[in-house]
Amino acid sequence: MTYDLTQERDKLTNWLLDTITTQYKDDVALVLVHDHLVLPHDGFKKAFDYFVPVDTPEAEARVNELARTFIIHDIGLDLYPRSWKRLEGMTRLEDYNTGVLADARILYSRTPEDAKRFENLQTALRTNLQDTAFMYQKASEHLDQAMDLYRTMIFKDDMASLRLAAAHIANELAIAISCLNHTYLLNSQEDKLDELAAMPNKPDGLWELMAQQIRLSTPAALKENCYHLIHLM
Repeated sequence: MTYDLTQERDKLTNWLLDTITTQYKDDVALVLVHDHLVLPHDGFKKAFDYFVPVDTPEAEARVNELARTFIIHDIGLDLYPRSWKRLEGMTRLEDYNTGVLADARILYSRTPEDAKRFENLQTALRTNLQDTAFMYQKASEHLDQAMDLYRTMIFKDDMASLRLAAAHIANELAIAISCLNHTYLLNSQEDKLDELAAMPNKPDGLWELMAQQIRLSTPAALKENCYHLIHLM
């Protein structure tokens, strides 16, 4: 079932901005929103997504109490902090959730300088996404991560550990493919198969091997699947 949640969304946004300006005006630099990781049937545009604490230990400690989860008509909405340091790492694609920086919109900024600092990070990310040598290096790093995971995986036999390792290997390779296509996964791991299917630069057969993982039921089959995935890359 879908709901018209416009009023609830607006109430949440107004509550948050009022709370910040009255209780945390010296502690919160920014509030951001983006349209990723929203289920199509929710019928709900986010009121907000995350906030950026002012870049001091005192502010970062104080604003932790602002983080919370709201449940509206069985739809969860998280409010959580991302530090400036973490956002700076995202410009170098050091986070799976690149889209929450790349495609975020500013709902609130403490000062024009805070807004400009964030916009400069988005510009730095876009510059890196266009840099062929940089993106190739990032793809290589994620391939290395997948290989490291496989080296550990081959010594395991329980299916729970193997399924987890296989999923992580598929995620690392999906990010590597995204890097080779000068882009990022819009919805992190959620829709990676659909997103990979639309990317032109990928090894033949890689999508099919990833799609097979969920149906494999033996340790040997999962290990073989991951070996062939890595070998294709």
